[in-house]
Amino acid sequence: MTFLSKKLREKQKELVNLLNSKFCLTPEEEERIFFVDDEAKLDAALEALIDAKLKSEVLKVLEF
Repeated sequence: MTFLSKKLREKQKELVNLLNSKFCLTPEEEERIFFVDDEAKLDAALEALIDAKLKSEVLKVLEF
């Protein structure tokens, strides 16, 4: 596993954990997050999570 893929995997896991604790994700939503390979989108989603009132606000950043 390369450094970049390890870093992406850590961000994916972090986003899933935080979203699950705040909103509860479906297994399908979790799976989709693990397919996101754009670090900038993951960073934007993590940032959006801070003020998000709805799960869809965060997932929209990832373009689902």
